[in-house]
Amino acid sequence: MKIGYSLITKTKALWVQILRAKYSFHERFSDSIIQNRCSYIWKAIAKAWPLLHNNMIWSTGNGRYVRCWEDNWVPNVGPLNQYVPSQDNGDWNLDLFRLWLPEEVVHRIISILPPSELVGPDILSWSRIMAGGVIRDAEESGS
Repeated sequence: MKIGYSLITKTKALWVQILRAKYSFHERFSDSIIQNRCSYIWKAIAKAWPLLHNNMIWSTGNGRYVRCWEDNWVPNVGPLNQYVPSQDNGDWNLDLFRLWLPEEVVHRIISILPPSELVGPDILSWSRIMAGGVIRDAEESGS
């Protein structure tokens, strides 16, 4: 998982650039990175990828990479598409959130700045911390 995390966050490291180029891993944080023909290291990363993917959270910047309904960007909520009967890839629409999402989730969304070109790129980070060997949400631990 540590190597997978580095693939996402250390994009300027030479070894990361080589792996990303070799396996066509570009800007988008893919749901899966499984390849038919790959090295042992890539197979190991792909095996741990679902756990890594489920524990990452986006901080919205310019909104270019975050998929509003599919990605985890609201702390302690997870992907918003789990709350609605069908997916919608439209822009951030607060009226739509209020229509489909529980009020608690809407309040969490309101506390997050909306995407803006002035903020810079979206940033993907680890959404959970280890406390006494147990993974807990960073918000729950006071971090």
